[in-house]
Amino acid sequence: PYPVLKGIIVAINDSDNLRFYHCRPLGWISSRFLSLLGKIPQVQKSEWKAETINVRLAGIDAPEMGHFGGNPQPFSKEAKQWLTNFTLGKPAEISLHRLDQYARAVATVKVYRWGGLLGKRNVSLAMAAAGYA
Repeated sequence: PYPVLKGIIVAINDSDNLRFYHCRPLGWISSRFLSLLGKIPQVQKSEWKAETINVRLAGIDAPEMGHFGGNPQPFSKEAKQWLTNFTLGKPAEISLHRLDQYARAVATVKVYRWGGLLGKRNVSLAMAAAGYA
């Protein structure tokens, strides 16, 4: 079994990685209610490295945005928009697998739908099913 952390998705970096804000147990409960109200914890970009976890979605490969002057891959913008709509501001749990070569946590990410009232969905599986990974 992999370690599981609970929190909220606060930013989308690319079509297959995001920023996760880990909440303590009582903070987790409040993050679910904040999500229902459409409120995302305000974490300044300058604090992201210290306050959030950079997560790479496990098990999928999605089209990359253009980085370091490179050209974006086809459908990268659509894939990132899908990931944003599906995860941003939602309470989630991540099951940590390992660190990758860029020091990102490779993890299975599950988002709670409607604050947990409708259960949780594996982001990688949903993204693949939607055709974006």
